[in-house]
Amino acid sequence: KAPTIQHTPDAQSAEPERHLYRMADLSTFSESIDPARFYEPEYDPTLTAIIAHVLKSEAPIAETQLVQRIARAHGFQRAGRIIRERVIDLVRQLHHFASDGGSELFVWFDVKEAAAEVAARLPAGEEHIRPIEDISLAELRATGSTDPVEIARLFGLRRLSATARARIERAISPMQKGFDE
Repeated sequence: KAPTIQHTPDAQSAEPERHLYRMADLSTFSESIDPARFYEPEYDPTLTAIIAHVLKSEAPIAETQLVQRIARAHGFQRAGRIIRERVIDLVRQLHHFASDGGSELFVWFDVKEAAAEVAARLPAGEEHIRPIEDISLAELRATGSTDPVEIARLFGLRRLSATARARIERAISPMQKGFDE
């Protein structure tokens, strides 16, 4: 099956538009990002705006990926416990966490978005390819495929590790049960 597609709102356009995944462009925040103020409460509005921007572009996003994205935007090479706690504390105030049945929590912009149907967001280019571990199980299922290799290829992966295969198989197992019945 082909991945979930969305038709453009333009009634004259007959071409469907695929959902694409693009990492958030944080260049609009270049003037306001201040690593020296990262831990200050007065910096909360800026940090909250950056987090919201990433979530609008990338949610659902793995919690660890979100923390790393915010840390890297501030020039931090590592996202240790203190940075993680700082980001997660702000995320918990305004956004929604959900387990996808695996070991990773995923962050959604809000509860309403988490309850909506998920589309398979294929990478917009080489620089937007995500590891399978950073893609929610619902998004992997949304491809409509039950072939782990095909799903990996759709998401831009050339090689399928045993860990990635196991995650894809966990995602598609409910679909396969439906086909068996």
